[in-house]
Parts: sequence; C-alpha cells; structure tokens
Amino acid sequence: MESLPMTPPPPAQFDLAASGLRKLRMALTVAQSGRFSLAADQLGVSQPAVTRAVASLEDAIGLALFDRSTVHVAQTEAGTIVIGRAARAFAHLVGPDGSANLVQASDHELRALLATQEQRSIVRAARVLGLSPPAVSRSLLTLERRLGRKLYRRTRLGLLPEPGSETLTRRIKLAYSELRQAEDDLAVLVGRGKGRLSIGTLPIARSGLVPSATLATLDSFPDAEITLQDGTWDSLAQQLRDGDIDLVVGSIRRLDDDPGLTARTLFDDTIAIVAGAKHPLTGIPHPRLSDMLAYRWILPLQGVPLRTQFEALVTDSGGVLPDGIISTDSTAALRTFLLDSDRLAIAAHQQVHDDVNRGLLSLLPIQVPRTRRAIGMTTRRDHTPTALFECFVEKLVSAAATYA
Repeated sequence: MESLPMTPPPPAQFDLAASGLRKLRMALTVAQSGRFSLAADQLGVSQPAVTRAVASLEDAIGLALFDRSTVHVAQTEAGTIVIGRAARAFAHLVGPDGSANLVQASDHELRALLATQEQRSIVRAARVLGLSPPAVSRSLLTLERRLGRKLYRRTRLGLLPEPGSETLTRRIKLAYSELRQAEDDLAVLVGRGKGRLSIGTLPIARSGLVPSATLATLDSFPDAEITLQDGTWDSLAQQLRDGDIDLVVGSIRRLDDDPGLTARTLFDDTIAIVAGAKHPLTGIPHPRLSDMLAYRWILPLQGVPLRTQFEALVTDSGGVLPDGIISTDSTAALRTFLLDSDRLAIAAHQQVHDDVNRGLLSLLPIQVPRTRRAIGMTTRRDHTPTALFECFVEKLVSAAATYA
C-alpha cells in the first residue's frame, strides 16, 4: 500500500499543539512500536481510533508522517521531524522522575496553567486565552484532579502558586518550545523556512556582535523572525531555562550550580576605562587611577562580575569611588552620559568599539588588571538546534572572529 497523498497542501502556519496532544501521543506510540496495532494495544484503544487520530494529525499539517507501504510503518522526513520533537516534548511533560506526569493533560489544561501562572488571575488569563473565566477554572480544576494536588491558592494579592507549580510551568514551556521548533523545521521542509529565533543579549553583545550575526543570518533566512531580548544575566538565564529564549550571548558566567545550561566561549575581551572624546583626562598622557577617582562614574548593575572586579580593584588600591554612581546595562545610555558629562565608565572594549572608532568616546591609557573575561553563548544543555539556530551560531562565530 502506497503512502496516501496529503491534501490539501500544507497550511500557511503549522500548529502542532492545537492539532491535538493526544494525536501527537498516538503518532509517537506508532513510531516507537512500528505498527498501528501494537500502538493501539499499548494505548488501550482500538486500532481504527489510532489510525483516525494519526490521519487527522496528518491532515492538519498537510504532510504524511508515516509510509504505510510496509508491514512496519516507516517515518517520512516530516515524520522524523515531528516524532523526534514530540518525543522530547513528552519527556518534559513526564518529568525527570515520572511524578506529576502531564502527558495525559490536554492542550487546554496546559495553556490554562501557563496563562494563570503568568497573569496570577483567572480573569486575566481568560482574557489572554480568549476564553471565559469559568472555562479556564474548569481546565485548572481538571488538571489539579489529574495531578492529585492543588496548583494555586487565592489571596488578597491574587492567585499564588503552590510549591512545585512553577516547576510544572517550566516543563510545559519547554515542551511547547520543542513543538514550536518542530513547526519551524516543517516550514523549512516545505520551502517556507520562516523560522523563529529568540536571543537574549547582554550589554557587551548588543552593539556589534549580535546585530552583525543577525543580519548575516537573515541573508540565508530572509523571512525568519528573530527577536533580541535585552536583560540582566539572571532574568535571561531564567528565560533560557524556561524555553522562552533559545540562547544568551554575552559574557560567560560560571555554571557550576546550573547543570542544565552550557556555555561556549567565542573570544576573550578586556576591560577599558572610557570617557567622552573631549574629557579633560584625554589630554593627560599617563593618567593614574587616583586622577580618575576625582570624577563620578557610570558602572554596570550591582552583582555584575565586571563591577565587582572593578570595585575590588579600587579598594585594593586604597581608593574610594565617589558618590553619585549611575548604574546601567544600556550601551545607549552609557554613551549619552559620557558625551553629556565628565563622568567616566568601565566597559568592555567590544561594547564601545564602534563609538571609539567614530571618535565619540575615548579609551583612557590605563590597564585594568584581572578583568579579562570570556565572551560567548549560553544554551540549554538538552537543546536540539533548528536549521535557523545553527545558521545564527555559524554567523555569530564568524562575527566573533573579528574581535578575537
């Protein structure tokens, strides 16, 4: 029996979750068992039910998942994409130890939990989902009964998650992230390789490195949607763990206590003391640190390793930073402050490279010891890249080579 042609043609946009998690689970079981009959036995349903569910999923995406011409079904190219990502998605829903298993939950239940977690209100969650508050409440109640535990408690401040609820939402986000990436891979397969990529950027990567790699990537994927998300390391690392972004580019942090993340160094950068091009100290051939401490400063945010290292350097030298410090992680704000005042700042060479070349800023001729640091990318250890992701990394490595 030959593979059935899929009609109508693939939809303009794939939505695997909306097509039905139950259908995906059945397709995954068929792939793992090799036969529709064996899958039906494992799932405890009839073979026609499995056949109809898989056919319905294939109709929804407009692509065949299996070649049914042999005794043991074989996956098509589209099937390999969907089954591989679905297996990873359901692994997240099962959880590391099998407790709090979300595999049997419906798409409505999972999305209700995500929206409620984000909004802290059933009414607001319903508005986001385009549903009625009673419908969201029913989905949450069904999920609570399924798990045998309460997910939220009501307070005067709104709904507060019970212990463990945030871990559940992270697992759901990672599962949906896998399905979104499957949708992107399917789009590439049928020649509509739009793709989506979300990149977290730390200050050092925002002005040159990431924009350069992004533009180069769009030469290969002109219809891709690439989102650049600025933030602190703590906020971006959390989004990375949750699957809200795909990678973080910037200074590498120690990950000893974060085994779920992994980092790749692209180059090492050094730290400079920066001033506006017309700052009084730019006319001094060999300014000392004590000369610089007569001026007020612009520093990275509290807790950023660069700031911690610089403050330690000042303390070790017997100096004291003057009051009136401005803390920012914005390169644009840093530039404005330096141009419009006689303040000084510490920054990575790469961060201010373009402004120095344009003659807007100047690097003061003083070495800042013990502040060399690794610049690169951080990803989830279990992340499986899409074609768009791999292209961006290739362009990022090429862009980084100009700074090495």
